[in-house]
Amino acid sequence: MSNLTKVTSSSGGEVPIPYTAIGRRELGVARYQAQQVPGAVILFANGCHPTSGYEVSLERSLLAVYPPEFILYQIPPSGPVAQVVTPFSVCAWFAVTDPVETVAVHDANGRHAVEVEQVLDLWLPRESGIAKLFRVESVDLKILKSKPPILAIDVKGLSPTPGYTDVTLIEHVYVTPPEDGVYGFDLVGRRPSHPVPQVLAPVSTVYHWTGFHDEVRGVRVHATSNKVEALLERGDQATA
Repeated sequence: MSNLTKVTSSSGGEVPIPYTAIGRRELGVARYQAQQVPGAVILFANGCHPTSGYEVSLERSLLAVYPPEFILYQIPPSGPVAQVVTPFSVCAWFAVTDPVETVAVHDANGRHAVEVEQVLDLWLPRESGIAKLFRVESVDLKILKSKPPILAIDVKGLSPTPGYTDVTLIEHVYVTPPEDGVYGFDLVGRRPSHPVPQVLAPVSTVYHWTGFHDEVRGVRVHATSNKVEALLERGDQATA
């Protein structure tokens, strides 16, 4: 007897779901985000269950396609559980050599084409000259009035020498969200390609973080000599 069953999603497509030792798995529901870092694409699924006790997994489909597709499974609890809304976060990854635009995920609401975020200059080769800068002087946060909301991160710092260009922030990649809700970034820039004085030089950048969400409490920006944390005040919003 086959150890596979088929469940029809709300979009009408059938997805094969294996039986497990403790019962039949079913399709879950989540919010999805994907990031490409050197050598890999990481897919994240975040959501909530009505009670505790659910088991969740994000698994590669059996379809022989590239990029691979994924399926979000859940196993409901089989015994007494706490009657509280319980968040969950799972991830999966696959190796890559070239940029990937989207990755498909199947869940109870159908098939989703998740846009893959290229983690800025991390995709560039080493000879690109991108390097972490010397010091963070200040970090200021502002929630922009957009849909979805965007967090503007205004950073001032010091580069090791004058002449650094393309100053920006690179987001840290998390397998699970940080427990304190404070997300990390690196302050980076492109090294000068010509001789420069060996003195520190001021730099600044405003980074618009589109991955901002309600669970974010603040950010922590790292340089080679220090890090600076800024906590978010939800009432401090931009007027435009």
